[in-house]
Amino acid sequence: MPSSIEAIVKSTFQKEEQSILEKLSDYLTLLFKWHDTQNIISSSDKEYVIQREIYDSYEFSKLLTGRSISDIGTGGGIPGVIIALLNPDVEVSLIDRKSTFIDFSYYCKSRAKFKKRKFI
Repeated sequence: MPSSIEAIVKSTFQKEEQSILEKLSDYLTLLFKWHDTQNIISSSDKEYVIQREIYDSYEFSKLLTGRSISDIGTGGGIPGVIIALLNPDVEVSLIDRKSTFIDFSYYCKSRAKFKKRKFI
């Protein structure tokens, strides 16, 4: 079993382009780093989160149509950040009541240079 985020992403998304793998790995590195101190996702098990929650978001993003989507109760940005990474022309609104989650989303936005993302 792979242990690093990059290795898990590569084995989970084998058919995806390298640029997408890098974006996913960068986001997940930030996610798990913040999770260590802020508890922003359901599990610390990297392999579980990537192969279940991130992969599900990845597959879900392929089914979306339209130019905007809202992720209500975004938490650590799942699925909203994944949708934004994979669909840069879609406006994604991340909505949460906890400032910790919104702070993390702003941090991701500044690091990933998302074009179209709103936070509420």
